[in-house]
Amino acid sequence: MLELDSQPGIETLGLSLANGKAALAQLQARIVTRQVELMSASQRRCELCGLNRDLKDYHDVHYRSLFGGVVVRVPRWQRCACSPEFDTDSALCLSLATEPVGKGVGNPVPVAQ
Repeated sequence: MLELDSQPGIETLGLSLANGKAALAQLQARIVTRQVELMSASQRRCELCGLNRDLKDYHDVHYRSLFGGVVVRVPRWQRCACSPEFDTDSALCLSLATEPVGKGVGNPVPVAQ
């Protein structure tokens, strides 16, 4: 939550640097969380038979960005009965863990439970 001066003067108008950073960090956390939710939902459906796979569990992925770190819960889906050799780990988790984005910024770091 941002704290604003209750009696602003000309020197305190607008956001301070600290408030600006806090606002961007909060916005980044919401955006990343929503994007991961959308990506996860799109990977629930089995590509072979079209049925939704059951949830196995969740694990945390730590995403580092220019605006701060975000921890997001990523679901792992059960194998579909039609594809027994499919890995139980979410393909989203695997792509987040291996996809390079910039020089250390924006690279998620999976954390073992």
